[in-house]
Amino acid sequence: MAEDQIDGHFLSTKKLTIPDVSPTKSITPSCDSRFLKFVKENDISGVRRLFAEGEINDLTECDELGRSALTIAIDCDYLEMLQCLLESDLDPGDALYYAIETHSIQGVQTLCRQLKETRREDILNRFPVTPSWPSTCKPLILAARQDNYHIVKVPRFKQGCDRIEANLAALSTKLLSLARDNKEVALLLNGGDDEEAGKPRLPRRLRQAFDIDFKEFVSHPSSQDYMISQWRVPSLHFLRRAMSSEILCDLIYLLFMLLFPVTCILYIILPVEELRIFQRPLVRFLLHLASKLYFLLLLILSTMRPRVLVVSSGQSMSENLTADQRIRLYMNYKARPWDVFTILIIMWIVGMTYRAVKEVWHHSLKRYLINNKWNILDLLQLVLYWTFIIMSVVSYVQAWQTTQTWGLANDVTDIPETRNERQVPSTPIPTQPDEQQFLVNMPQTTGFPPDAADSFEDFDPQVFHQEGGPPDRASIRDDVILGNYENESRYDWHVFDPLLVAESAFALANVLTYLHLVHSLVILESLGPLLISYKSMVADVTKVAVIFIFLVISFSLGLTQLYRTFERLDLQTCMSINDKSECPDMPFLSFSTSMESLLWSLFNLIDQSNLAVDEDLYLTEYVGKLMYLTFMVVAVLVLLNALIAMMSNTYTRVEDNSEVEWKFARAKLMAEYMTPSVTLPPPFNLVPSCKSILRVICCLYRKCCNRQLDRGHRTSNDNNGTYELETKKPSYSGIYTDYQVLSRALAERCHRASQMEKVKQKHKSKAKQEMAALKKTVENISDEMRQLQLQMQKFMYSK
Repeated sequence: MAEDQIDGHFLSTKKLTIPDVSPTKSITPSCDSRFLKFVKENDISGVRRLFAEGEINDLTECDELGRSALTIAIDCDYLEMLQCLLESDLDPGDALYYAIETHSIQGVQTLCRQLKETRREDILNRFPVTPSWPSTCKPLILAARQDNYHIVKVPRFKQGCDRIEANLAALSTKLLSLARDNKEVALLLNGGDDEEAGKPRLPRRLRQAFDIDFKEFVSHPSSQDYMISQWRVPSLHFLRRAMSSEILCDLIYLLFMLLFPVTCILYIILPVEELRIFQRPLVRFLLHLASKLYFLLLLILSTMRPRVLVVSSGQSMSENLTADQRIRLYMNYKARPWDVFTILIIMWIVGMTYRAVKEVWHHSLKRYLINNKWNILDLLQLVLYWTFIIMSVVSYVQAWQTTQTWGLANDVTDIPETRNERQVPSTPIPTQPDEQQFLVNMPQTTGFPPDAADSFEDFDPQVFHQEGGPPDRASIRDDVILGNYENESRYDWHVFDPLLVAESAFALANVLTYLHLVHSLVILESLGPLLISYKSMVADVTKVAVIFIFLVISFSLGLTQLYRTFERLDLQTCMSINDKSECPDMPFLSFSTSMESLLWSLFNLIDQSNLAVDEDLYLTEYVGKLMYLTFMVVAVLVLLNALIAMMSNTYTRVEDNSEVEWKFARAKLMAEYMTPSVTLPPPFNLVPSCKSILRVICCLYRKCCNRQLDRGHRTSNDNNGTYELETKKPSYSGIYTDYQVLSRALAERCHRASQMEKVKQKHKSKAKQEMAALKKTVENISDEMRQLQLQMQKFMYSK
């Protein structure tokens, strides 16, 4: 085990678990042997007795294996023994280093907690006593090099790390403010990297600032000016002139978004140098935003386009229809019809998936999810969309196999009878004469009375109801969805039917797609701070929801155990007299219904009479009412008001620091389009451009001719290649040298600024002292003048 620990150590190949024992120390005296024996046996009373007798003067005495008492306690996880040993005022030696080395988290916490306040700071921040550990290493550094996050985040060390982080953020912001011109700002933000002209990209220092959340550094005016200059870089001459007019600028942006398909096609088929404007971050943002808006428009059209066809009972669907039409009719009943909008939506989904896979390939899945939390929503959205596609294909295949099995192509009479016949009432629903659509009759099995069908007049503006006969040939189209077929309707389907799963996934994905549009609105100054506050409030709601879940579960268990027997009796009595649909709701019949009832009780949607049992069983009723009252007090009065207070504090915190928060969020959004990724948005990113094809051809050509070129390069120009390599190095080396010179200059400026601040503070304090002395002198002079005036008045009166 010790050898495994040594492999990951940062410095030495020696066994770190064996401290260096001086030969002058005796490791086998009788008292020490008893002491170490008590520690090994976890005999706390024996150790306390030795301490009380004063026989233990050193905790670093070791056994035959070179282990001290504290080391033995840490090895054996004797936390109470470790606390007992630390109660003494003896030096613990390098026990903290050993606990960190062996990844003993509880041992580290016990050491940090049990040390005396007078010595804790010195022991936690001192260097090792023995040479078993590097002499320049402190406990926090050792834990960091061991990559043990659980030890580094111990609150004792966390405060120091927070102070270091705050000081580092302040120092980096101060150095950035000392840059004198745009050239120095660009050189500082790029960190010595070569900045290619005409190719905007995210600077290295800003990328690091995003990773460690240095909001002040990112929101600094110099950083914002640099990012905006890279964000809005026009390349065409007419765009440079248009940027001077705000109206023309907005019109050009709107034109880019409206002509989104045309501009993407031009970029694909025309390898023109001037079309490099599409690689600009702002243009890429507009194109991706236009792609999202077009996709949302397709979702709206796909929801409005399909129409529902429901045929009244007693009518044969196969009448006056050919075999192909009967197949299409059944396919529209058991599978989702794929019209042109659905095909376009699938193309968009494939493009979005390709973009996400490419970003994961470049950055890894962990960085893809951590760098931008919205990517988690994107990933969930893609999972739901692909569930919709797969389940739609499965439902289509199953429906097609069913048509082949039943022989629908040959004879409709081969269709077997369904097991549950749900009759659709033939009562016509009154409609207006000029209406071009028909309305749906609700089945009686839904629990609604037959005369309640009139209340569903506005159920769907694109719904068919076939009056007086079967569907005609004009009604059988690809955008028609059947609600029933022959004697079967959707109510007879399995709960996990592929088409029902596909529709549920598609509905959830649509909601997430519309929510994702909020992310693009952060760039607006008027809505950005509000959206940031909303995001923080959602985090507060999540925290409270965790507590609320445990609260609902606990009270649901109690109320279910209390009321389920009585509600089962009431339900059985009601069903023996009336139909089940006429029986009242039983809110505490099962655990799931109890949770649902308590959830809706927050909105006052539960009847208080459900808590009554019987006059004679007042104990059960009182206990139930007391539990429900306790739940309402804890959930509504306490938890809900605590959530309101948290959300109010969050909004106030964001509002007080709204400028920094909004600039940081806007910079992160801008950084997404300044990193190298796919230029064109979905679905045009699936089409390879002429430039990409030319690059592939050139790459293949170079690989095919690589041997001949290398052979000719070696025979004719052996020294030329060395010269070219030597001439290429100074370009980057010169930039890095400039960066080093700038870093030293900024350090000197920062040092001079700090000295000037000290001098100013001294001058201010000196000025204050001089002003205080002058004030005191003036007061003394005024007192003397006043006394002199009194003396003169006395002298005049004496005469």
